[in-house]
Amino acid sequence: MTCKECGCLTSSFDDRLGETVCDSCGLVEVSHFIEDTVSNWKANNTGKQLGSQILQFSKLRKTNVRYNNSINMSDRRMLILSTTTLSHYSISKDTLDRVRTYYRAIKNEYVLKGHSIEERSAGLTYFILRELKIATSLKKHQSITDVPTSRISKVAKKIARFHRKAHVFAERDIMLLGSELLDKLNVSGLDRMDTLNMIHYINILLTERDIRYSDNFLASTVWIVSQINEMKITQKKLVSVWNCSDGAIRVALKQLYIVLGISKAELDTYSVNEIIHGIRI
Repeated sequence: MTCKECGCLTSSFDDRLGETVCDSCGLVEVSHFIEDTVSNWKANNTGKQLGSQILQFSKLRKTNVRYNNSINMSDRRMLILSTTTLSHYSISKDTLDRVRTYYRAIKNEYVLKGHSIEERSAGLTYFILRELKIATSLKKHQSITDVPTSRISKVAKKIARFHRKAHVFAERDIMLLGSELLDKLNVSGLDRMDTLNMIHYINILLTERDIRYSDNFLASTVWIVSQINEMKITQKKLVSVWNCSDGAIRVALKQLYIVLGISKAELDTYSVNEIIHGIRI
């Protein structure tokens, strides 16, 4: 039987409780109850009592209550594991609240189906630590959770993509590189702020699609903003100061138009702020 909560294929039967329990997350999958009976008060003409009836507060009712509430068992275990893991770091109560909020969302959408509670807890806590910029590493987290680094990374990235925060695991500091390019182009003031905001926005969009934000994409982003804000930065100028080429910029621009949901002809129709906030005519 496949667990409907975590997708685990193995389970164990508890003779004492008459329950089949998932080996991975602890969810009670099947309850076999024994009815409590009492004598029926209605007697036949011989004076003997007939039949039986289930008591209102019998084991049947108690078992059903336990079964209906059993889905919370894995949630409690998840919270305990996460709290224990995060106790090794300097965190606040708000961080624990974030664990509950994030986990409730991914659980409702079955994002981590097939992963054990240990892997879910390790991945979620690692993602939250990275999001809050609390110093950690996969190796350190493995030593605390006893979950392999490959499983922690896989679960954490699934959670990041679901919450549209895949940029948390971006390997390159795109904002730092963007600032470097703008310094070379002598871009300052509001134009610089708009460009950095667009870089941040496009970085999120590309990371969610598992597309690496290359130097060509970075140069293309700057060119797009230059067209919107009339900064007069040519592709030739970009090539002269950055690690890119004319042909690569054109290819990257075609991809960015698709990702942004606009065309080249529409660049002068929107402001940077309107594009970032998804405003389309």
